[in-house]
Amino acid sequence: MQLPEHLIASNQHGKYCVPASSRSRPAAAAVLAGRVWERKTIEYMAKRCASGDIVHAGAYFGDFLPGLSNALKPDAHLWAFEPSAENYSCAKRTLELNDIGNATLFHAGLGAKSETRILCTGRPMISALGGASRFVRKKKPGYAYEETQILAVDEVVPSDRMVSIVQLDVEGYEEQALRGALKTIRRNLPILILENLPKNAEWFRETILALGYGDAEKLLGNKVFAAPC
Repeated sequence: MQLPEHLIASNQHGKYCVPASSRSRPAAAAVLAGRVWERKTIEYMAKRCASGDIVHAGAYFGDFLPGLSNALKPDAHLWAFEPSAENYSCAKRTLELNDIGNATLFHAGLGAKSETRILCTGRPMISALGGASRFVRKKKPGYAYEETQILAVDEVVPSDRMVSIVQLDVEGYEEQALRGALKTIRRNLPILILENLPKNAEWFRETILALGYGDAEKLLGNKVFAAPC
């Protein structure tokens, strides 16, 4: 996969390959200016991952990857997912720039099962949606799209792995991603960090909160849920 036009940036955690088309997006602009995007979220995850693995979606250009990789214990692993081809290419390069060996990056989104979906990556008058790219049911004229693979956490993260945190920034696809991770969640009761709550509140209450999860706190726009130790 050819690396798109990009910019190299750095901050306290490492180096980043930022898509040039995203230079005006909030996360990209912060990193290009040498700042850490969602500093509190990264710090929270680093302090609470303990000795377990982290599931991280979507990875965008890898703005979380160096910080999370550095926080993991020697035998722990980072499982990262990014559906956009452009963002994935840059995130892969971010891994290389930082010589990260404790992470697996998938060119895929997260869902309830393996399938192919339509990803909207651009709107009229906007060159790229960047990290705000989202899955849609049908195409509209003037928008940019690509066919993208969907994977389930339970299908790709081995059942013998201890997962401490599942963090989802999947633009409204949280319920499907959680459905695909139910075995992992029930087995490990990881901290859940969700940008958006599932629209099906009853399903979330009866399937996730019923496991003992409580609303722990908020991190910027993220909702954090933790189960009793």
